[in-house]
Amino acid sequence: MNKIKIQTIAYLSIIIIGAALCKAAPLNAADPQKLIGKWRRIDNNYVIDIYKIDKNGQLDAGYYNPNPINVNRALFIQDSNKLKVFIELVDEGYPGSAYTLNYDPEEDALVGNYFHAGMNRNYNVMFLQINK
Repeated sequence: MNKIKIQTIAYLSIIIIGAALCKAAPLNAADPQKLIGKWRRIDNNYVIDIYKIDKNGQLDAGYYNPNPINVNRALFIQDSNKLKVFIELVDEGYPGSAYTLNYDPEEDALVGNYFHAGMNRNYNVMFLQINK
């Protein structure tokens, strides 16, 4: 083989391997394990405690205001390089209230929306991790 063919094959191999690596693990992909811990809402003493993550997207989580509020459902989605968290509350005064949050790796924060079903009202919220 001549030198140009060898260089072309080497170059194409690098492109194919690089593309496979990018597809397997996107650059800047947020690690779901970063969600584990206690998160305090910055405007109050409300706390989300995420203590277990299932590879199928389920979260074991608690919510405190400051007393425990029943978490009916908690899950996360890893969409491309973003982590999204959904937590539904079902308790007295919280009939289907829910947090829809995005993990912001630059701020190391959960940012998004809180829907208070009892008041039919939405709030912009931010949580910072408190147990680093």
